[in-house]
Amino acid sequence: MPNKYAFLGKFIGYYPINWNDINNKLWSKTGRHFVYLLIKQDRVIYVGRTRNLYSRLYNHKYYFDFDRLILFEYKNYKYCCKAESRIIKYYKPVNNIRGI
Repeated sequence: MPNKYAFLGKFIGYYPINWNDINNKLWSKTGRHFVYLLIKQDRVIYVGRTRNLYSRLYNHKYYFDFDRLILFEYKNYKYCCKAESRIIKYYKPVNNIRGI
């Protein structure tokens, strides 16, 4: 899986959604720059960026029906923003409201 997404940034993981795992694994990642892809049945439904991954995903679980998560980490905000824009243009997720 990592080679497929290497052009997008530092691949962190591809996770089936299990909220116990999210609580345990992602809580410690606060303060880093992430782009995340929410997946439903192998289709990207939303792309976002955050520095507080745990909180952001926890909020999304009430708005989006997703079963997987793909994470990329970036060394700074500038790269994170560029990557998010590039990923949205590439996948055209149905739940991203802003223009392409």
